[in-house]
Amino acid sequence: MNKNREQAEVEIEKLLGVIGQLQKSKSKEILNRFDCSISQFSILQVLSSNPKMQTTVVELSRILEINMSQATATRSVAALVEKKYLASEPHPRDKRQSLITITHEGLSRFKVLYRELTDVTDKTYKQWSTEELYQFKRFLSDIAELIKQR
Repeated sequence: MNKNREQAEVEIEKLLGVIGQLQKSKSKEILNRFDCSISQFSILQVLSSNPKMQTTVVELSRILEINMSQATATRSVAALVEKKYLASEPHPRDKRQSLITITHEGLSRFKVLYRELTDVTDKTYKQWSTEELYQFKRFLSDIAELIKQR
């Protein structure tokens, strides 16, 4: 492999890492302005995809298992219930658990947060042509697929 190619590959790895860190940092900054943690946002995101969904903390932590432990899910749900973004009622068959649903207020808050978070990337992508955007997507998809195969 030629030296220029190796240097380019190293630079790409660094840039992808920097982009990931910047995105995470900006997301945290936005969520902090709204007194919402990344874990709380993830829960709102899952429940907003099906507002009629009733679930338990155990089921939520299974859905989010890659990103969240059951303990984190429990703390996050409690905070969201306190903020009135989620409603909690006793489980009819298992008194040890509660059924969790997103409230109208929680759905509204999620929409605001989502709009704020996507506004950052929208501003970036607006500078690109449609062809550049699709080419970038294709490159990222190829990278993700190669990483999955390893």
